[in-house]
Formats: sequence, C-alpha cells, structure tokens
Amino acid sequence: RTDKQGAVLWQKQYDQFDSGGFYRVATANDGRFIAWGALRNYNVNHTDAVLVKLDDAGNLVWHKIIGETGFSEFASGQIIPMPDGYILSGAKTKVGYFQSFVTRVNNDGETLWSRFTPSSHYNSLRAAYVEDSLLYITGTANGYGCLRSMHVATGQIVQTQEYRTDTTQILAELHRSNDGNQVMMGQLSKYLPGLDRINGWAQKIGPDGQPIWSRSYKIGDLNWFNAQVMLPDGSSGASLSYLPMANGSSN
Repeated sequence: RTDKQGAVLWQKQYDQFDSGGFYRVATANDGRFIAWGALRNYNVNHTDAVLVKLDDAGNLVWHKIIGETGFSEFASGQIIPMPDGYILSGAKTKVGYFQSFVTRVNNDGETLWSRFTPSSHYNSLRAAYVEDSLLYITGTANGYGCLRSMHVATGQIVQTQEYRTDTTQILAELHRSNDGNQVMMGQLSKYLPGLDRINGWAQKIGPDGQPIWSRSYKIGDLNWFNAQVMLPDGSSGASLSYLPMANGSSN
C-alpha cells in the first residue's frame, strides 16, 4: 500500500501461498481489501483460483480456494463488488480443455451461485461490470469475440452475442460509454500459410449488442489491446502492445 505520492506504507509477503499471484485487488465492502488470484498446488500438479481478504494493514483475514479435482482454475476479470459480496470470473482448464466460470460469493467468500459456461471450442470470458441488475461479460467463445449478460441474482444468461469478424477474436476489456452504449477492445487474429497477423480491435455496440462501429489498429506485426478506460467526453484511453517481428521485441 502506498500514500498519494507513491511512498510505500506497508508491503506484505504471504508465505502460506508459496507459489502464485494476486491478479486483481479491490476495496472490500467493509473498507478493507479483497484480492483475486491463483495458487500452484504442486502436490496434485494443478492451480487453484483463490479469493483473499486482507485487513487495513495487509494481514490475512481469510482465504477461499476455488478448485475442482482434475482441473486447474485461474482468476480473470474484475472483482465486482455487490451489496452482499462479490462477483468473480475465471477459467477451468486441463489438457485440451479451457472453459470459463462466473461465481458470486458473499462477504465471507462463501459461494452463492456459480455458473459454468461451456462452448465447443476455447472459451475465455471476463466479468466486466454490473448495470441495472445485469452482469456484463466479454471475451472469447468458440473462437469469436463474445458479449454475454447474466442476472446477478441467479447467474442466468440473458443475452449472448458473438462477433465473427476474422479467424479468431479475443476481447479483453468492456466498458459502458456515457451515451448508454458499450466499447470493447481486444485483438483480431488470422493464421494462414505464410501469414500470421494480429491487429488490435476496438468495437462500439448498442444496447442490443449490435455493432455501431468496428476498427482494427496496427503499429507492429502483432498488436493487441490489454487495458482500457472510458473518459468523460465519451472517448477511450487504451494501451496497445505490439511486437515488431523484425527484431522480436515487444513494446
């Protein structure tokens, strides 16, 4: 934890988690901290998703393991606070298998509901935000960019929309714009003999999920958006990573 000038107030190492990492952190409903990550369990050779509660000084209050025998689980998406707890998302994997899950837990980390959303191919979805009692999720399903909405009370899927723009689409970010629409960002990929191409991809969609505009962005040979923020005037700020294949370095 740092002060407003970036000076370290405290830092903690958690020896009980000997191999893993926290990928998301948020303010807990009681003003403390909640962290979402994954731990490597070498005894059974798989990874478990983990939810951790910390006090104001960074001391461990409790942790909850989300795991299933025979699978590895990974954390993804935002920690979305709800009045009684949090909504989390991640992936459930084993050899040849990669599918997504969404889980709602209470303030003590106990599961209220969990939804597993399989597709016939690679499936990676991230919870983005809640609006009007609906949870909005973006990512990739069946190799295509995907938008889903779910009832926050039950996890029931309300809407599913796939975007078939190129060979493979991945959407990593989704935000609501101030005009009531949504902006999503990620990448478009095409793999053909003699051609490997990945372009950054941004798309604006209406409330019905239909595209308003869709654009690709390129600086190097391989390009992808990995962070996005909506600005007050309705525009977006984003980071675009790229790889110029000529020298093999990334930026």
